[in-house]
Amino acid sequence: MDCPETLHAPLLTGVNKPWEVMIPEGRKLTVRGPSLFEGYRDRLDFYYLQAGFILVMHADMEGNERATLRIGPGTLFNESPALAGFDAPDSPFLCQTDCTVYGFSHDLLHDPAFVAARPGLIINLMSGLGVKLLMHHTSLSNFVGVSAVARVSRFLCALTRRRRSLAFDPGMTQEDLAVLLGMHRATLVRALRELRRQGALLRFTKRRVEIGDVELLKQLAGT
Repeated sequence: MDCPETLHAPLLTGVNKPWEVMIPEGRKLTVRGPSLFEGYRDRLDFYYLQAGFILVMHADMEGNERATLRIGPGTLFNESPALAGFDAPDSPFLCQTDCTVYGFSHDLLHDPAFVAARPGLIINLMSGLGVKLLMHHTSLSNFVGVSAVARVSRFLCALTRRRRSLAFDPGMTQEDLAVLLGMHRATLVRALRELRRQGALLRFTKRRVEIGDVELLKQLAGT
């Protein structure tokens, strides 16, 4: 999947650009993508993404994973565990592309001397956390209590708006879409079949999507 097509994972980029000044004091790490981000030994350390794109994933109790947020250059990540003192094993980071990051010890955020010396960075970090919280809330609201047909319809509506066409190359397979939406492949197949039965969707293949009735698709999406 190409980064621009991760429509249900909102993009956050450049929000922590002031932290660029800390690069000389960080530990550089280059990660080849696509791959899970392992980081350094201490899972509570936090990082500044200088280049590349990283997906923040979430796994439900059934093991289904989906991206809840996509972060780009100029953004911190894993700062919440660094502040809280514990991590979230069900929310891994996936380097979607080759990434260059700089790591910092979580102790830095609990050091009164650092906080006093760099108030602007701390304010920026808190501001970024607020933005992420709101973006996560918006992203999750698209899924909680929403049927599979509605979730797929919302995705197709968003893709149609972006492509400004009712027929286009989706840039992903049905398996990619199932992972993106956090649903079983069989559930996705049933949802696509229902959309075709109602005439909202004519075709969905790796190379071609054809929308049959965009107004009906919007109704099914609940928009």
